[in-house]
Amino acid sequence: MVTGRLNLSVRATQSFLRGVLVTGGLALAGLALAALPLPLAAGLVLGTMTLVIVLAQPVGGLILLLVAVPFGSPFNIQIGGDSAGQGFNFGPTEILFALTMAGWLGRMVIARSTTRGEERRWPPITVGGWPALVWPLAAFLFVLALTLTVTRSLPSSLKELLKWSEVLLVMLFTAKALPRKHVPLLFIVLFAVAAAESAVGLYQTITRNGPPPFFVPLGGQLIMRAYGTFEQPNPFAAYLNLTLPVSLSLLFFALSERLKAPSRTIRLLYLAAALALPIIGAAFFLSLSRGAWLGFAAGFVVLIILRSRRALLVFAALAAVLAGLAALGSLNILPSVISERITDLPAFFGLNLFDPRAVVLTQENFAVVDRMAHWFAAWGMFSDSPWLGVGIGNYPVAYAQYGLRDWPMSLGHAHNYYLNLLAESGIAGLSFYLLMIGSALVVAWRAARRTVGFERGLALGILGALVAMSTHNFFDNLYVHGVNFQFGMLLGVLSQLGSRK
Repeated sequence: MVTGRLNLSVRATQSFLRGVLVTGGLALAGLALAALPLPLAAGLVLGTMTLVIVLAQPVGGLILLLVAVPFGSPFNIQIGGDSAGQGFNFGPTEILFALTMAGWLGRMVIARSTTRGEERRWPPITVGGWPALVWPLAAFLFVLALTLTVTRSLPSSLKELLKWSEVLLVMLFTAKALPRKHVPLLFIVLFAVAAAESAVGLYQTITRNGPPPFFVPLGGQLIMRAYGTFEQPNPFAAYLNLTLPVSLSLLFFALSERLKAPSRTIRLLYLAAALALPIIGAAFFLSLSRGAWLGFAAGFVVLIILRSRRALLVFAALAAVLAGLAALGSLNILPSVISERITDLPAFFGLNLFDPRAVVLTQENFAVVDRMAHWFAAWGMFSDSPWLGVGIGNYPVAYAQYGLRDWPMSLGHAHNYYLNLLAESGIAGLSFYLLMIGSALVVAWRAARRTVGFERGLALGILGALVAMSTHNFFDNLYVHGVNFQFGMLLGVLSQLGSRK
C-alpha cells in the first residue's frame, strides 16, 4: 500500500517537473522571440509551426507545397552558379519538399509497414507492384542522367535531374501516402490557391502594374497582361491551365448530378470549383498567352469528346461559334487585342518557318523572330549531338556557340520544350519523355473509364490539363517556378483514381 502511494507520488512529481520545464521553455522562447526583430520572430514561429505540421502529418506538407508553388517564388534565393549563371534555386517549395519527404520516410521507418495509417496499398494501375507511371518516369530520368557523360555544365545538368527526381518522389508520395478520402480536400485547396493567384493577376491588369513589355494595344489604349507571381504571362497562364480544365470538368459533373453529391465534402468541392472557375478563367484570358489559349482549347476538346455524346454536340456548337469569332477577327470586328492574336497565330506557332537572319526586325514581328531564332539554335545543337544532345539543362550554356549573330543572349530555353529537350538530351531524351507523357495520358484515360461521379470528373479534368500542358509546351518550357511539383501531384492522383475501394 505504501509502495503504491510512493509510486503515485513519484509520477505526480515527474508530471509537475515536466510541466515546469515545458512552461519555462515556452517562456524562454517567448522572451527570445520578443528580443528579435518582428519579421525574424514571425518567420521563426511560422517555420516552427510548419516543421511540426509536416513532420507530424506529411500530407500537410503536400498541401503547403501547393500553396508555395505560386507564392513561394518571391522568396527564392540562388545558390552557386557557373559561367552561364545557372545556379540552384532554393526557397519555400524546396524546403517543404525536403520536410515532406523526411516526414514520410520517418513515418515509414517507425511503422515498418506500408499498410498502416495513410501508407495504403498500391493502386491496381500497377506494373510489377509499383504505380505504372513510375517506370516511364524513372526511365526518362535514367536517360537524362546519361547526358552527364556529355554535359558542358555539371551544375546545370544536376539542377534539371533534381527537378525530375522531385516529380518522381511527389508522384510516389501522392499515390501512396495521400488517403483517398483526402483527395477532394486537396483539390479544394488547389482551387483556392489558384483563385488567389488569379486575383493577383487581375489586380495587375486593373491597376496597370507591370513592366512596359507586358502592355498590349487595345482600342487605342494599352492593356496590361496578367502575370501573377510568375514574372512572365506565359508560365502564369500555364500554371492556371493545370487547374482550369479540372474545375471546368467538375462543374460539368456537378450540373449533370443536379448539384447533388454523396457527401458534404464533395459538395464543397463542387462549390470551390464553381467559385474559382470565373476568377481563374478571367485571369487566364487576360494573360493573353496564345500558347496557353491553344493548349486549353486542345484540353477542352479532349474533355468534351470523352465526356458524352451530348457534350460532343455542345462542343460542335461552340466550335461553330469560335469559327464565327475567327471570321469576325478577319473582318476587324473584334477588339484588336483579340483579333491580332488570332490572325498571327500561324506565324507565332511556326507554321510558316523562315530563317530569322533574313528578316528585318520590327516591333510587330519581334516575338515571332525571337522564337524562331531560339528554335534555330536548338536545332543546331541537336544536329551536332543527335543522340544525347549537349547535356540536360545545357541549352543556355551551349547557346553562345549556336546562337545567331543578332540574338547573342539566350532566354534560358528554346521556346519549345520538345526542341529544347532534343537539343539537351537528343533523340533518346525526347523519346523517353514522349513515352512518359503518353503513359500519363493513357493512365488518365483508364482512370476516367474506371471511375464514376466526381472521381471521373477529376480524371477527365486532369487528362485535359495534361493535354493543355503538352500542347503549350510546343511554344514554351513550362516546368518552371515549381510547376513540376504540381505536375507530380497530378500524376500521383491519377494513380489513385483508378484504385478499387
